[in-house]
Amino acid sequence: MNKKNAFSLQSITKSFGGLIAVKDVSFAVNEKEVVGIIGPNGSGKTTLLDIVSGFLKPDAGRIFYDEADITRLAPHQRAGLGIGRLFQDIRVFNKLTVLENMLLAQRENQEEGILTAVFASPWIKRKTGEAVYNTRYWLDFVGLEVKENSAAENLSYGQEKLLALAMILARNSQLLLLDEPVAGLDLRMKEKILGLIKKLRDSGKTIIVIEHALDFIFDASDRIVLLNGGRKVYEGAASKFHSEINIKEAYAASYAQI
Repeated sequence: MNKKNAFSLQSITKSFGGLIAVKDVSFAVNEKEVVGIIGPNGSGKTTLLDIVSGFLKPDAGRIFYDEADITRLAPHQRAGLGIGRLFQDIRVFNKLTVLENMLLAQRENQEEGILTAVFASPWIKRKTGEAVYNTRYWLDFVGLEVKENSAAENLSYGQEKLLALAMILARNSQLLLLDEPVAGLDLRMKEKILGLIKKLRDSGKTIIVIEHALDFIFDASDRIVLLNGGRKVYEGAASKFHSEINIKEAYAASYAQI
C-alpha cells in the first residue's frame, strides 16, 4: 500500500532582491517519515523551513499539508493545524518554570514576547487537569520530569532544547520542523535527541530536520534532500546516499566560497 503524503512542496521559489534563495524546490514527506535536509551554508535550508512554517511567503509555488493548501496561512494558523517548529535559537521564557513554559505552550492564540509571559501568569495558575497531565507526559518523554519546578534559566543548554521540543509536542504537533536540533550539544545529548526523533517517528509523527552534523542526520533520517545554491540536487534514501552521490563534490563549490 502506498504511503500517504503528509506534506508536500510544489515548485517553491523565494528571492530576496536579486538573490535567489530557493529555486523551484519540490518534495513530499510521508506520514511517519523523517526527511533530512542538508547542504552548505547559504544553500536555502533555513529559508525553506521559514517558508514551510509560514514566516516567509514564497514568490512562487504551493505548500500542502494533509491535502490542504496552506501556502497563504500565517504561522499561528499552521501551528493550529499541527505544524510545530523547533528553532535554532531556543525560544523559552527563562523566568518561568519548566512547568509554566509547558502550560503556556498549550495556550490558544499565543503571542510571542515577554508580555505574554507576564500576563499569562494568572491563566497558568488556573490550568489543571488535562493540560497538566499532558505537560507531565511530554516532560517525562524528553526526560525533564524532575525539572518541572526549576526556572528555565537554570537548565543546561541541552535541557533548554529538550524543553523547547516538549513545548511543541504539548501542542499536539504532528509535523515537526527541527532546525539544527543538536547544534552545540555534546555527544550524550546528541544521542538522546536522536533516540527521541526515532521514538517520535515510530509513534506517528512526521519530521523534517535540518542539521550540519551529517552522521546525526543520516542516522535520524529515512530520506535525504540535498540543497545547493537554493536548488534541490539530490533526493533519496539516507541509506543509499553515499553510494549514489559524492557529498564532498556536492559541497565543494559552496564551501570554497565561505
